[in-house]
Amino acid sequence: MNIRVLPILLVCYLLLPDISLGQNCSCIDCPGVANVFSTTSYEYVLEDAINNDLSSPGQGICQIIVQFAPEHIWSLEMSVTSPGGQTINIIGPSSNQFGFTGPLPWEISFIPCGDAADPDSGFSDTWNNNQNWLAGDFYNGSYYPFSGCLEDFNAGPVNGSWTLSVTNNSPVNTARIVNFTVIPCDPSG
Repeated sequence: MNIRVLPILLVCYLLLPDISLGQNCSCIDCPGVANVFSTTSYEYVLEDAINNDLSSPGQGICQIIVQFAPEHIWSLEMSVTSPGGQTINIIGPSSNQFGFTGPLPWEISFIPCGDAADPDSGFSDTWNNNQNWLAGDFYNGSYYPFSGCLEDFNAGPVNGSWTLSVTNNSPVNTARIVNFTVIPCDPSG
């Protein structure tokens, strides 16, 4: 990214807080803001999957994509809950680490633990907030969830409401949730 463009993007983002950072939002509640000391939920509805059973061979969840702009990644925790009630923690842990990661949106993919991760350069395959996240950088790697695996979504329906819960433990920094997408392994239908 051109270094002169970064301040312009930052000014636009800060002055126009109600604009969508993504063109086509896949989740019902996106975009949204995770305010300080709060937990906010975002809903993604999957419909019409022909293979509607997460325990069925060939079905499961092959990717979860979260587009978000953390001001302070170290204070965020995120979990995803299936329509059947199974939950995995994709982002964590929350800590009091000092720093600022900035308002630019990241696009992070979470993949099954049996697949090959492609994290951002210098980062662990498994997501962990306590890494060297830098202010103003754009991150778009693929990671294993912080706790659990996408393979843990192994019972219940595919179709229905998937929930992203975002807990922001920061006393001063918000986080923008731009988009949240769940991709089944068998997307037919």
